[in-house]
Amino acid sequence: MEDRRQHDRKQPDESLFVCDVRTGAVIGQVANMTEQGVMLLADKPVRPDTRIAGRMLLPNGINPANTLGFEAECKWCVRDQNSGSYQMGCQFHAISAEDHLSLRKLLATWPELHSEIARF
Repeated sequence: MEDRRQHDRKQPDESLFVCDVRTGAVIGQVANMTEQGVMLLADKPVRPDTRIAGRMLLPNGINPANTLGFEAECKWCVRDQNSGSYQMGCQFHAISAEDHLSLRKLLATWPELHSEIARF
């Protein structure tokens, strides 16, 4: 698989979860993120090409609402043979200017991911 990232992946230093805006259900836990997209660890598979309306609860101090909303498309989803969970790569498609600024502030606090294990 060709790596098309234009930004370095960053790994969260705490547990962050993405929830479905419509249902409130947890879609997955953030494994790593760039300004272009997010890799999630999920209990259930998501079919590639599925559109996701997600919201993430942020650490204090990133923005007044402590949330980040976005629309993304699942580009790939594979089962991790060791854990049984699913790894899914999602590309951001719609994110407000305010949420994009919050995303950049959040990513600036995280270390770069140097491992080739995760692929988004």
